[in-house]
Amino acid sequence: MKLIDDPIVCDTILDISHKTLLGLCIIIFGILGSLLNIWLLVAFCLTSILVSRTYLPFLSLSIVTLCEEILTGYLFTSVSSFYGRWIFGTLSCRLFALFRTMLKIFEKLNIALIALEEYILTKQENKEKELPFIFYVALVTICWLFSFIVSVLPLIGYGEFHCDITGVKCDLNWSAKDNRNITYNIFVFVLEDVIPFMICYFCLKWSSLDQERSSSRRIRIERRDKRKTVVYLCTMVFFFNFPETILKFILLLNSTLEVYLPISLIILATLVTEASKMVPVLLYLMCEPNIRKALINAISTFKFMKKKKYQVSTKSNK
Repeated sequence: MKLIDDPIVCDTILDISHKTLLGLCIIIFGILGSLLNIWLLVAFCLTSILVSRTYLPFLSLSIVTLCEEILTGYLFTSVSSFYGRWIFGTLSCRLFALFRTMLKIFEKLNIALIALEEYILTKQENKEKELPFIFYVALVTICWLFSFIVSVLPLIGYGEFHCDITGVKCDLNWSAKDNRNITYNIFVFVLEDVIPFMICYFCLKWSSLDQERSSSRRIRIERRDKRKTVVYLCTMVFFFNFPETILKFILLLNSTLEVYLPISLIILATLVTEASKMVPVLLYLMCEPNIRKALINAISTFKFMKKKKYQVSTKSNK
């Protein structure tokens, strides 16, 4: 299978020492992010604490984050970093970029969904009533379908998948110079970075103006903790993705203008984006008591199952 041939992007932007540094850090952040999100998924499966439908968007975010790690994360990028170039061929590059585009769009839409849900829950009169299950299923399904449709457009000529500015992974060709690709890149940029940010900003701003009217003290405390978690989650996700947003914006400008692109920004954007996969679970541990309790219980359940298995094995040997 033919390797991607792009000497400008792959050979002159970053040297081999930069790529080796990227590879080492990506492995560390990738493994930690995968373990944390697997831990959260196990907590959802093994404990009955997170039975509320309001935790479904958090579960969805964890699933898409884990998919990013497996399909477009350290497993491929780190190996290519040590080789100094993308080594998996043109077809794999396109698949990698397709999955990356689809998952990134869905991740940001999922964050917007979390903020929208918080706004709706805050504004409804009955604070103790959850939103219907079909609300979550419908919106998540729509987000998945929309992300998929947008991400496959480069396969039919709208947009272009290519080796990115680091030379060790594939993405949209943000520096494409023809009008059709520029239009598509701007559309994806607005959809992925601008619209979700605006939804989160206004939903959280408007929901903060409303006073909690629940008669139950327990409900008020749970709603307060969840609102705090949502605010921190949205803030930190966009904060950690801000360097990548700036990088994409500069690359978009490069399609029509000559703009200086600092190497430090390329490295920072890549590493911070990879580190952002750990942020949600760490925030849940600090800010959301129910999820924290479920995570701790998951460890206790695992230890109990392991101990029980050992006891059964010992008895059978006797």
